[in-house]
Amino acid sequence: MKLKTNLVLGVFFLGLLAFVYLYEIRGGAARQEAATQAKSLLSLGDTDIRQLTIERRDTTLVLQSEGGQWRLVSPVQDRADDDAVRRYVQALRETERESVMADSGAVAADPRVAAKYGLATPRLRVHVETAAGARDTLWFGADSPTDRYTYAQLRGANRQVLTVRAWRYDNLDKGLFDLRDRRLLTFEPESVQEVHLTRPQGRIVLERAGAGEWRLREPLVGEADGAAIDQLLLRLSNSRAESFVAENATATSLAQWGLSAPATGEIALLVGRDRSEQRLQVGSASSPDRYFGRDPRRWQVVLVDSSVAGVLLRDAASFRQRQPLRFDREAVVGLELDRAVGRVTARRDTAGTWSLAEPTGRQATGWRLEQLLTDLSATRADSIVAGGAAGQDPYGLTQPTLTVRVLGEAGPLLVARFGQGRDGRVWAAKDGDSQVYQISADARRRLDPSLDEISGTGAAAPIGTDAEAPR
Repeated sequence: MKLKTNLVLGVFFLGLLAFVYLYEIRGGAARQEAATQAKSLLSLGDTDIRQLTIERRDTTLVLQSEGGQWRLVSPVQDRADDDAVRRYVQALRETERESVMADSGAVAADPRVAAKYGLATPRLRVHVETAAGARDTLWFGADSPTDRYTYAQLRGANRQVLTVRAWRYDNLDKGLFDLRDRRLLTFEPESVQEVHLTRPQGRIVLERAGAGEWRLREPLVGEADGAAIDQLLLRLSNSRAESFVAENATATSLAQWGLSAPATGEIALLVGRDRSEQRLQVGSASSPDRYFGRDPRRWQVVLVDSSVAGVLLRDAASFRQRQPLRFDREAVVGLELDRAVGRVTARRDTAGTWSLAEPTGRQATGWRLEQLLTDLSATRADSIVAGGAAGQDPYGLTQPTLTVRVLGEAGPLLVARFGQGRDGRVWAAKDGDSQVYQISADARRRLDPSLDEISGTGAAAPIGTDAEAPR
């Protein structure tokens, strides 16, 4: 009997769980979705929208979706800002009715009813055309006395006057400038292979040498500051037109903006494997912080921020790598120091532990050698000059006072020489580089620790660093 009772109770509880799941969980979600749909001003659902017409009192915009991309077809033909239009469509889907101010019968019986709510001459009309050809038209009139709501009306069989939240209306009251594509250049920074800067004073060419690595090709040859160039490309990719000066400039009218032969210059990017070209011409200044500009593929003239024009005002030397003694820290297996007081050779094993191979009989201070590597890679050049074997004597580099070799498994990762020039300044050069770098005397001293410091008898470990215990 007890077993039978338990079975009955079990079946009852299973049924109860099924009811809760089907009615409360799945059914609750369905009811919530139905309630949301009932409040939606437009029953768009997941329907694809093919065309949007936005009529404001000052202008009418027509946007069309072509292959998943939005384009402006009126009042100008141009690219639309896809993200901005998608946000607009989402705002349409989410706009909800709050209350009914006048039913359809009252509106039909007396035109003054709609006029009372500012709907005789609406300040915004939105027409939606779907892929199925269906159309919805939504009018917006005045704000409520409290400014918390805006009066709205659907232009169909049921023309009741409704209220929506005022901020919903604000999200839909967009003009040409809000929805057009205002990007000056369209590219992904990591896809850029070359940067060409053409200015009246000459051309600068930068080329990618690897991930985060760049080289100067013209008018100087050498390493470029990769981090700075990556930041520059990020800034350019995020740059937008400040305003549109002319929609249909002609070849003859470009001179008035300094764009017939660009006064400031031209930025050209070679992008991707096919090296497709992106170009921006920058003309004369409109004000201290604005310049005229244009994409040569388009006839619009725009205003660009001075930070964009500033790229063209830089000289080639400003793109040089100011930390020339960098290397792959993870690949280091050894370090050699050649100096007047003797040679030091140290090795680092796979566990990161350092040992001294030369001189013998000493133990290595690992933190001090790691600090030396850090100081070496962070060494900053105060100035850079053209060097080469024939021109190194003035810099004291044919007989260096210090040579540092950073070793990897396959050979040296860096060979750097340091000397004192005839002018008393400290200079550095590295193998494979024709440049000579002036560095500070303090930077030079940090790269030449004493043997006692290296072997741990003359320096205390910095706070937070564990000195190696004697073996």
